[in-house]
Amino acid sequence: PAGLVTVGSYAFADSGIKALNVPATVTTIAASAFENATGLVSITFTNDSKMLNLTGASAFKNTTALTTLVMPNTLKNIGASVFENSALKTVTLTDPTAHSELKTIGAKAFANCSRLEAFDYLGNTTNIGDYAFMNCYELTAAAVAEGLVELGNMAFAFCNKLPVANIPSTVTTMVGNPYAGLSADKVTFGAGNDLFTMENVGGVITIYDIDKLVIYGVFGATGAYTFADSIRNVAPGALAGNAIASVT
Repeated sequence: PAGLVTVGSYAFADSGIKALNVPATVTTIAASAFENATGLVSITFTNDSKMLNLTGASAFKNTTALTTLVMPNTLKNIGASVFENSALKTVTLTDPTAHSELKTIGAKAFANCSRLEAFDYLGNTTNIGDYAFMNCYELTAAAVAEGLVELGNMAFAFCNKLPVANIPSTVTTMVGNPYAGLSADKVTFGAGNDLFTMENVGGVITIYDIDKLVIYGVFGATGAYTFADSIRNVAPGALAGNAIASVT
């Protein structure tokens, strides 16, 4: 209805709604508002949408028929598990001629969206949470850019169709391997980062913190892998997706 501002928690959870056209006046979609709405096919925001934060946890989780999202350019934050386990294939902007203002993507926001093909709206993003795009197997475009500060553990794990696994020089927080399961030849590392270092030995790429006390990711390892003597901690997902038979 005209003038609607808030869609409350569980408002349409487990419902049979098939299409959602979000009025420009809506500023809040609360936690689990459309969770398990398995008939929902599309979500469209208006070009003059007032929505800045889509942060209601699990708002559209398990929408297993949802294939299309048209999101407002002004959207700044997407919260935890908002689209987790949805069938999203296409994400576009209400104004495709303008840039996205998206700054933050929460943990598991698009995790297990196994049909998602592209998410080209990370140019201004500063924070990507843990597992944000994990298991998006069809993802071919989701380039992170300089200016990114936090790159979450396994954020793009097993997104094996990504052409590049980029770690910008501006990243200061990386608690685990953001690209677990991707091959070594895809890894690029921004020059000038004084917190992390990358070594390439025999085609096996390893990323350490500056003191080489923590291992953040190993790419391309097969057979046996030997840890450096300086290693004291192994980060989450550090060796995930490698064909390693033994470690020493």
